[in-house]
Amino acid sequence: LAVTRDVWHPVAATPLLDEHTRVILRLALAMGAVQVVNLIGYRAELFVLEWYEGVAAVGIYSIAMQAAEAMWLIPAAIATAITGPTVHDDEADATHLVARSSLKGLLYTAGAAVVVGAAGPFLIPLLFGEDFDGAAAPLALLLPGVVLYAPVTVLVVYLSVRHSRPHLSLLVSVVAAVVTTALAFVLIPPYGVEGAAAASAAGYAVGGALAWLLFRRVSRGAMGS
Repeated sequence: LAVTRDVWHPVAATPLLDEHTRVILRLALAMGAVQVVNLIGYRAELFVLEWYEGVAAVGIYSIAMQAAEAMWLIPAAIATAITGPTVHDDEADATHLVARSSLKGLLYTAGAAVVVGAAGPFLIPLLFGEDFDGAAAPLALLLPGVVLYAPVTVLVVYLSVRHSRPHLSLLVSVVAAVVTTALAFVLIPPYGVEGAAAASAAGYAVGGALAWLLFRRVSRGAMGS
């Protein structure tokens, strides 16, 4: 503070709720809602699974879920890298950048999914013990949905940050959560942890498809205007 005194002193009195602050606040609240819905939606099948199958099944399924969702670190890194250019480039360049980056996120995650799916049956019992052998099957079922949902992290940069429409990102999360929860009640009673994985994968796939659809609609509207 002493060294940077010339920068901050005297302290300027700025309004707390000026126009820019209100815009940032609305964006923050909407994006916070997205994170809350994601947290609930990504875990909805756990509550249904625990209700029907018990805590032991939840423990097995959690191993598969954590291994699968860890691959979203790949598109998350891509999204972080393109945020600046997406915001500052012109509309055409930003649209092309997001589209290319989303496809790269999809392909890189798919490559990782092949490795994880092949290694899962061997590494899971090695790392966690034979009691968790049952996690390999739900992991295999989760992987396609995780791959299809991977571009959403990148597309959200365009929808929420570039065009300040976080309600569209929230819609994607809500739809994915509803699909996952509804299918969990249908698939878990007869299929257990495999049913939970299938329900979650379907929710991811629907959410990913919706995100692509919204991206295309918004980008076409922006390019047309």
